[in-house]
Amino acid sequence: MEMTHPETLEDSEVLAQHDHTYRRRKSNLISNTPTEAFITKVLTELPPQVLSKLPPPGKIHHLMNYVLKFEHASIYVAGRYNKYSRTLSQTPWLIDGKRKTETSVEELIGLPLKEFFQAKEMSFMSSGREDVDVRMLGNGRPFVIELKSPKLVFMASRENMAKLQQKINEDARSQLTVKYLQCVSKEQTKVIKDGEEQKTKVYRALVWTSRPLTQADVGLLNNTKELVLDQDTPIRVLHRRSLSTRQRTVHKLRATPINDKYFFLDCLTQAGTYIKEFVHGDLGRTRPSIGTLLQCEADLAYLDVMMINLDFPPKIEDQSDDAIKKDEDLPTNQ
Repeated sequence: MEMTHPETLEDSEVLAQHDHTYRRRKSNLISNTPTEAFITKVLTELPPQVLSKLPPPGKIHHLMNYVLKFEHASIYVAGRYNKYSRTLSQTPWLIDGKRKTETSVEELIGLPLKEFFQAKEMSFMSSGREDVDVRMLGNGRPFVIELKSPKLVFMASRENMAKLQQKINEDARSQLTVKYLQCVSKEQTKVIKDGEEQKTKVYRALVWTSRPLTQADVGLLNNTKELVLDQDTPIRVLHRRSLSTRQRTVHKLRATPINDKYFFLDCLTQAGTYIKEFVHGDLGRTRPSIGTLLQCEADLAYLDVMMINLDFPPKIEDQSDDAIKKDEDLPTNQ
């Protein structure tokens, strides 16, 4: 509810000139009626000699105007998504106002939901994010779409969620799939952020080395446990993140040679670990790295996220887990 009254605003402007926080408050004063607490504060703090010189209130010519706005509470839709494209960004990717990708994970999932519930706006949040050239495989990434001010609020049946999930998967044209699509409470969505530091992730990287990988190298990597990294903010994200050094833990590694120069590297890591930099070292900004461990040059051919160990949202029993990687050799928490 908004209330406006021209004469009250004019009188409050006069009082506000004597308040030391006026400049910070002015933007609110010119658009909203001042609160009773603000007026009381100013009147209480003004000395009597100043109050006596203030002009009397003007004549009242207008009634108080009330504007009432009714909006339904947000609806929260959760699920997990798998991303199979290496040219699909998680959120709209714009540089200088120009799109770098045709669409995004957020739009492919969120726009059908926004249209169905006739929501005014939508907001996308997920358990971390993958780079545009990284696939999200395995058990998928948990996400939540907040649908703000929806008009259709009694349409979140299990049947409708199943139809929406099918539509999203068909329209995405093999770029991504979603599963376990369901409505959740606002309280339930807190697990997305609350579990940010505690959760672990499994990655699979295809790694190139400047010399052939030996059995001793494989043994060294496979026996590495609880490796603590010092990671300076990567060069590739310095333009949007402040410079700092973070410690992240690599819990387990598994190396699988392919040929003399390439091998698969499976990593179980703490959330927030920069895997690309862990492989190539980022010009010495990640310490140690695969290159320093093997004492050779190492670089990344491609990277996939294989698993995110966060139990959200609840599984839906009649939905298949076929997309989940069934590989007993992948590093796990056990």
